[in-house]
Amino acid sequence: MKYKYYGTLDRIKSILPCQKGDIYYTIEKVSQINREIKEDHGGNPVVMEHSMIIGKEVKSHYWQGIHEIIREMEHKNIGKRIFLSKEEAENKLETYWEDWWGDKPKSE
Repeated sequence: MKYKYYGTLDRIKSILPCQKGDIYYTIEKVSQINREIKEDHGGNPVVMEHSMIIGKEVKSHYWQGIHEIIREMEHKNIGKRIFLSKEEAENKLETYWEDWWGDKPKSE
């Protein structure tokens, strides 16, 4: 859904749920990467990497501009993948972990 904006920039800013410079939060995976050096068939060293999800965390970010806020509103990510309060992000983190990333890490 595309929004059409009429009027002044101040009018657009007044209808947005947040402003440039405000903090927003996302839920992100925490991965551990294990590397080991093996030899290929010719005896040359090859680096093998194995990634494993070991947890999750809430990360904070700053809105860089109004265009970024509008884009996320158009994609309906605010409240789904982007949260305007840390408490909301932490609640969603626990509720929707399995839906977003699969099985919960074994450490929990």
